[in-house]
Amino acid sequence: MAATTTIKVSYLGDITAGYRLSGTAVDQAKPTLVLIKSMWTTSSLYEAQFKSESLADIVNLLATEPLGDNATSCASEYFTYWDSATMALEVLDALKIKKAYALGTSQGGWIVVRMALLAPERGCAHPRLYVDEAWRESVAKLRFSGAVSAETLAFWDETVKSVYSGVEVLKKLRMATINLLFRDGLLARLGDVKCPVYWLQGTEDPVYGKIAPTEHIELFTSSPEATVTFVEGAGHCLNATSPEDAEEAILEMIKKHPWQHKL
Repeated sequence: MAATTTIKVSYLGDITAGYRLSGTAVDQAKPTLVLIKSMWTTSSLYEAQFKSESLADIVNLLATEPLGDNATSCASEYFTYWDSATMALEVLDALKIKKAYALGTSQGGWIVVRMALLAPERGCAHPRLYVDEAWRESVAKLRFSGAVSAETLAFWDETVKSVYSGVEVLKKLRMATINLLFRDGLLARLGDVKCPVYWLQGTEDPVYGKIAPTEHIELFTSSPEATVTFVEGAGHCLNATSPEDAEEAILEMIKKHPWQHKL
């Protein structure tokens, strides 16, 4: 399901930002984990995390939808991943969240790195038109790498077809696809990231494979710790194909870098 809760932020001449929050309100006594999804999905990508009692006990979960996706919209036709990162930071401001952990899946990873660069002090560590069947099928194969059930694939096929429809939505997707293809030249900036980085990489991911993660993790030269862990059998959207591994890594990160609550 797409996010049904929205909040107004002032960036880019006012943005309506879609988000999903665990619980009815932010528990200020807990840290917050920001979740930013991959393209062509909804917050349902993090369903396993939202259902986890282990996570619910210790952290607020906040899934924000980037520009070009679902419930998020703005007056400007043109936007970049930097804009989505700034928007996400403004959502944190609006919800009175001063610091947060961040987890990004696929394009979401590029956005959370930009958040860390933009606000290093905040890191703890008309006719009905739709995306055609061939495109939906190819995206599903790349995203899940054959590591999920036919039922899950059918769910996402129907979700993409229903959510990503209409002229205005496709205009947003065009710009989002341009961002996806060119990535805003992030590699040259990785050396400026100063928070810990823990990269989980699926061995069955056809998009990045094993060579690029091994090389790119070395570019986080200013991070106090930067590691890449390969998860056997996991696909591109690792938190969906291997939710247990993702949860274990999240809990370990929070344990290693405890959040200091200040009243």
